[in-house]
Amino acid sequence: MYNNLCWKHKNNFKKNIPLFNYSINLKNIYRKGYSSKGSNRGIGLYNVQQILNEHKYCTLETSYNTGVFIQTLILKREEK
Repeated sequence: MYNNLCWKHKNNFKKNIPLFNYSINLKNIYRKGYSSKGSNRGIGLYNVQQILNEHKYCTLETSYNTGVFIQTLILKREEK
C-alpha cells in the first residue's frame, strides 16, 4: 500500500488581456525557455521536471482553469 504526501500550490493568473482570450499551454510549460511572462525566463519548471524524471516516486500534476494555475506535487512511499 502507498501512503501519498501531496502538496498543492494554486496561483491566480493575471494578464492585461481578458482571460477568455488567453490560456496557458500546459504541453509546453516544462520546455526549457518557455514562459508566458516574456524572454530570459522559463527555467524553473524545466528544472523541476528534470528532477522529477529521476525519481519514480514523485509526480507533478498541473492544471489551469479560469485564471487559476494549480500544481500538485505527489510523493509516494514505496511499499515494504
